Amino acid sequence: MLTCVICEDEKVQRDKIKDYIKTLLNECRVIYEILEFEAGEDLLNHYPSHTDLIFLDIKMKELSGMDTAKKIRSFDKDVEIIFTTGLRQYMQQGYEVNARRYLTKPIAYDTFREQITPCIEGIISREEKYLWIRSGQLSHRVKVGNIVYAETYGRQVHIYTTHHTYSTYMKLSSIEKELQKEHFFRCQKACLVNLSYVEGITKETVLIKDKELPVSRLKMQALRKELARIIGENL
Repeated sequence: MLTCVICEDEKVQRDKIKDYIKTLLNECRVIYEILEFEAGEDLLNHYPSHTDLIFLDIKMKELSGMDTAKKIRSFDKDVEIIFTTGLRQYMQQGYEVNARRYLTKPIAYDTFREQITPCIEGIISREEKYLWIRSGQLSHRVKVGNIVYAETYGRQVHIYTTHHTYSTYMKLSSIEKELQKEHFFRCQKACLVNLSYVEGITKETVLIKDKELPVSRLKMQALRKELARIIGENL
């Protein structure tokens, strides 16, 4: 079951997003539940035990959507956050909370479907997709969605996940091939990153989990383009 949360202080907007979610998930034949909250404080105080997707209004009374997202990220690193806003200047802040997309009000259903369908497909894929990693004498079954990035060190590749680091003699190119249908990007010869965990970019690096990873000059334009495709905005 897919659990979707709507946090929006305007009932008209909540109802519209709720109708859009129902229509889209019925089209996708996904079993779901939808939870509604009028304020960020209410969401934080009654946070569901499992949440897949949050539609979060940025401009709300008292606690803003951005501040709510920052608090959520302190205890839930995996939930997908999608901001709904009438303003377009929050993208860089969105990197800080790993927001996947922005929907600019007024939201048309065709735009909603175009932007959210890949996100839904990604959630379902991550729930089902695993990577077998050979490390030492053991093989580990690792959930693809938990892989943050992988780097080559000498003859080994270190694979960093949300919970553990694995060292393996698997080739980075082989790992990349296994993950080619996911949101992974080869930012330079020795590094493969999960774009879902990107927190920001500079002229020469990508920021991911409080670490700066270098990006090849020839790869930067492609990285920006791929991030824009995932987030749904121009960088």
